[in-house]
Amino acid sequence: MKKIISFIFMLLLLLPIFSENVLILDFDTEIKDYENNAVIMADMLRSELVKTGKLDVVDKKSMGTAIHEIQSQMSDYMTNENVKQLGKMLNADYLVIGHVLTLSNTAPEMRNSENIFLNTAEKILIGKDKIEVIVQILDIETLRILSSSSVELKKWTDFSKYTKKIAKELTEGIKHKNSANERIATQINNTNAEMFDGTWTSEIVHNGITDIYSITFRKNNKIDISIISIEKNGKESKAVGSGRYVFNDSEKILSVTINSLKGNIKQLKSIKWKSFVNPASDELMFSYSIPVSSANNAKTIRADFYKE
Repeated sequence: MKKIISFIFMLLLLLPIFSENVLILDFDTEIKDYENNAVIMADMLRSELVKTGKLDVVDKKSMGTAIHEIQSQMSDYMTNENVKQLGKMLNADYLVIGHVLTLSNTAPEMRNSENIFLNTAEKILIGKDKIEVIVQILDIETLRILSSSSVELKKWTDFSKYTKKIAKELTEGIKHKNSANERIATQINNTNAEMFDGTWTSEIVHNGITDIYSITFRKNNKIDISIISIEKNGKESKAVGSGRYVFNDSEKILSVTINSLKGNIKQLKSIKWKSFVNPASDELMFSYSIPVSSANNAKTIRADFYKE
């Protein structure tokens, strides 16, 4: 499993339908002979999380199918965007990852001559080395670590003694996140049309194209927009337009309509956006889903707009 090395800040924490589905990946390990055991350990934790009744655990068979689908398209499927794609495919909100590591490189002590037939993993278990298992639960949308748990083992089967402890610590992390959700819910309820006054910018990447948006909300529900689209080869296209916007205060839905865009961006001829608005605490940023083209079945990307 590739390590997730960057932090993505995105406040898509509340949706009209909020579920708590968790995706548990097979644990990775530095011990080559230990790979099968690491998979079994992940299954042990998967079973324990099901018992808590606090989370819906994604079926392992479905998970395998989804990962295979992503791998067939992308070689490095554990990038930030691919993790999010995996989560969306499986309707998952959280990701559990585990790492099985050795704590030292001390040579194992042989109990008798028969030990020469043991594989590397088995030698570690009877020697001075210990096994450390680190488990983390992440928010799939932000890839922020919500909680982490670790245990030291003398033999891998001892992991079953700690699954209840780990499951409890992982679910505690989700409780803390839900408390944050309640604060954000209050914040969203206080959002009104006046918050949008001014100019906001955003940048999205799709199919190798970078689109840079600049939107200005004006009085009387008028809106102006300018877009710069940059292709992989550096070629730039531009488009501008004016239209109207409506903010539904009760449902926190922002609708933007621009019937015609002037310019040479092929994929954008008009704009018809309608999505839930999720603002940051300082109201200087909000996230919003926008389609990448004017086509009816266009792919939608959650974009972060920042106030200038």
